[in-house]
Amino acid sequence: AEGCFKAYPEPLQKPISDAALGLMRRYFFENLNVNGTGAVIASPGACPALELVCGDGCQGGYHFHWERDGGLSMATLGNLLGTPIATAGERQAFTAEVIRDQQRSFARWVTRIQENVRNGVDQAEPKINISTGNPYEGNWCKPQTDGPALRAQALIIDASSETDIIRRGELWNLIRFDLDWLANETNIKLESCDIWEENDESNFFWNRMVMRSALLMGFEFAEHQGDLVRANKYLQITKEYLQEPDIEHLQKRDETGCFFAQCPPQDAGRTCLEKGKSVDGAVILGLIHSDRSVKLKPSTRQKVRPLVAPTSEAVARTIETYNEVFCQLYDINREDTEKDIPGVLYGRYIKDAYGGDFKGNPWVLITAALASLFYQAAQASASGEPPAPEAILRWRLALQWDRFNGTAKDFVAAGDSVLDRLRIHVEKDNWHLFEQIDKQTGDQYNAQDLTWSYAEVLNAMLERSKVWPEPVQQDHGQGATPQDKVPTPMTCAASQWPSDVDLNPSDLLSGLSNGVMALWKRILLGLLVCCGLCGCLIAVAWYSSRKRAWSDSEHSDSEGLSSSDDENMLMPGGRG
Repeated sequence: AEGCFKAYPEPLQKPISDAALGLMRRYFFENLNVNGTGAVIASPGACPALELVCGDGCQGGYHFHWERDGGLSMATLGNLLGTPIATAGERQAFTAEVIRDQQRSFARWVTRIQENVRNGVDQAEPKINISTGNPYEGNWCKPQTDGPALRAQALIIDASSETDIIRRGELWNLIRFDLDWLANETNIKLESCDIWEENDESNFFWNRMVMRSALLMGFEFAEHQGDLVRANKYLQITKEYLQEPDIEHLQKRDETGCFFAQCPPQDAGRTCLEKGKSVDGAVILGLIHSDRSVKLKPSTRQKVRPLVAPTSEAVARTIETYNEVFCQLYDINREDTEKDIPGVLYGRYIKDAYGGDFKGNPWVLITAALASLFYQAAQASASGEPPAPEAILRWRLALQWDRFNGTAKDFVAAGDSVLDRLRIHVEKDNWHLFEQIDKQTGDQYNAQDLTWSYAEVLNAMLERSKVWPEPVQQDHGQGATPQDKVPTPMTCAASQWPSDVDLNPSDLLSGLSNGVMALWKRILLGLLVCCGLCGCLIAVAWYSSRKRAWSDSEHSDSEGLSSSDDENMLMPGGRG
């Protein structure tokens, strides 16, 4: 199978204009601090995809606060503080005052949520009614263990730049409430719903990556607050349970290498298998929101095994695999490439059924996350972690770019290519970002003004600004891995998933053509079905004719049967 990624040979001047950034900031801002509550609404728009799935059973659409969406959005807002992405363009500048006001409102909301937890509400409740502050009362996939981790990260980002000692202490009380829950041996192993709220597992790639990031950030902040007992606890749990969240999810693709999967390859639950989550956009999100992307001191990074670099061969193999899958699943990807539109669009997972025709579509936020991954790779390359020669060869295959050399400039060009394809499909809506892009028409679909979509696009542009056009010194982010802390060599074992189920990417790619089974396989299957039906018809006809013959023969002999013969005919072993 082949991908359809098309790359620009050089970075663009600006993949997204300042005017567009201003518009998106305004739409993003309107979803924060809803009615003065501090809550973040997931989307104020209509959700036809949700209505198709559950009809009247999911009233309210996305008009709720999701802990994951809210945490990620507030983290993005905090990270924008003092950057050019916060103020570019003429609309809705995110000044320090604006960001501080939003962060204070969010802290009040978290205080309210945690008070409910003290009164008996599950701390891993994912979906909150904005008007009441109470958990969603309908049926929903829960618990979701990434919520407390992401909430804590957003608050740590707020507290890290806070100069008011009293407020900093108040934030620490909120932060440690969530991190204490996370740093519990029971909770860290708790079975959780996945990022898409569809299946349960105790070892999702996404959850493990953001948990590790939150605990390491918490370790540093606890030390700064002088709480060494908690700092040591957070570090201990990280070392014991989250030392190798990337290696644990390496799945063998073929003899040439392995890639990262959302579910563990050897002991995944049944629902992971049924939904085909070997290829899942949650992996891309997990890579960009890992502890490699957050501000940590080199001394902190030395205390744990470093995660795989975004320039590595394993990441290149992941991108290659995902490109092939999503290029075949989505018609719009192939059509865009045929029109020489650069980039690629990513969606959720292989057997995604959440869309207008009960089939999955590309997602805006996952595609933006892919661009962020390329920009983070550019940062790593510029900071002393360029791809090794064998990794460069794999990147060339993944990006279908013979002249790719693994420089920061090359990775920026790849990220710009992705954002430019995304631009083609969203700018016609005046930069209102939806949840999905229809895989056939290329039009946006479902949940207009999805807050998470804005957060990921703004985050992508923020990651780009760190390395292009002028690299920013990365003291605590990408490329800060100490030279004496070499990542563990990666090997991947063959998956133990059933070979008769079309779940592994190698199985999928050998049998998938334009989103369906390959033509020759369909023809062969049709012939086999026809032969089977013909055989059944012949057997039925033969049996019917023989039955009639037996009946006629028995009728002709019936007059010569004695009473004892009648009894024998009804007994086991008799002629009957």
